[in-house]
Amino acid sequence: MKGKQTPSYTLLKNDELNKMLNQKFGTGRLIIENERKWKNKEIINFGQIIGKYYIDGKFIETKWGTVHYSKTGSHIIPNGKEGK
Repeated sequence: MKGKQTPSYTLLKNDELNKMLNQKFGTGRLIIENERKWKNKEIINFGQIIGKYYIDGKFIETKWGTVHYSKTGSHIIPNGKEGK
């Protein structure tokens, strides 16, 4: 897969992820573009394994997720970099 990033994936069902997000939103690190603009993203430690993140040629389990917020909902992408 030259030039393409291998995707990370969640291990939990959407309703489980949504329940966890409702409990954890606002507790993570907000990602900001500059001093005044939030990029509608937050990095959260969910406290339990939520998915697998592809790094250094292998998948690793992670408790961390990058949450992308939008007007219509949210999307969680497992993040293996934060737990290091």
